[in-house]
Order: sequence, then structure tokens, then C-alpha cells
Amino acid sequence: MTKNRYTREQAIDQMKLELSPFIVGTDRAYDTDPISYRIFASADDDVHIEHGEFGYKVYSKPDVLLPRLKRIKELLNDR
Repeated sequence: MTKNRYTREQAIDQMKLELSPFIVGTDRAYDTDPISYRIFASADDDVHIEHGEFGYKVYSKPDVLLPRLKRIKELLNDR
């Protein structure tokens, strides 16, 4: 039985998709490093409105990552 897991790049792509129209900026790192992210209201902004980090155990599992992204988007929409 194979498990459905995201690679780091797939998780970043999913973050950008789920959190649009907000702009997601991430750091560059190795495949299993945590994803440090900053979320901006628009591409012209210099100051982020939210930031955080997802470890490998979070971003590799779609059933864990997607609900967290949904909560982040709800939080951002309430601002």
C-alpha cells in the first residue's frame, strides 16, 4: 500500500493554490527541510500579514496540510 505524500515542491504549490489570491513567499531549502513561509496581501507589499513554518510531518501529508491551509485562509479572510 503506497501512501499519498507531498514533496516539498508539491506542498509549496498546494499552498500557493489554496491561499490565492494572497501571495505566498517561501525559502529555498533541501527536500525534507521545513517550509518557512510568509503571506502577503499583494505582490507590491513589503510587509507580510502572516508567517510560519510547516515541518516535514505536516506538509508531506495532504490530510494534515490541507485543513491547516483552510484555517489560515479563513483567518486571513476575516482580517
